[in-house]
Amino acid sequence: MKFVFTGCFPPEGVNGDWVARVSEIDYYAHKKLDELHMTLESLYYVLGGTFHFAGAIDAPSAGAMLAFQSWFIESGFGTLNSNVAFDRGEAMAALRNA
Repeated sequence: MKFVFTGCFPPEGVNGDWVARVSEIDYYAHKKLDELHMTLESLYYVLGGTFHFAGAIDAPSAGAMLAFQSWFIESGFGTLNSNVAFDRGEAMAALRNA
């Protein structure tokens, strides 16, 4: 399953040392993704908008994505919002069946 996500670093990190913590966050996030059999397909930093980062993840299930999202938040790395994403063919097939 594909998911798109957006997120924010904690408020104290945005104006403080979150840049210094990016390597730490990346290390632990990739470790957790591997543990849950998930693949980070893309990651972009959105420094001037509503969110601080956005990207896409391939996950074996919605439960795996929920577990990662909950872990990320509970670890104090910030907020993480996710939505299931469909490629064009899947979306059009679903809409035809609606």
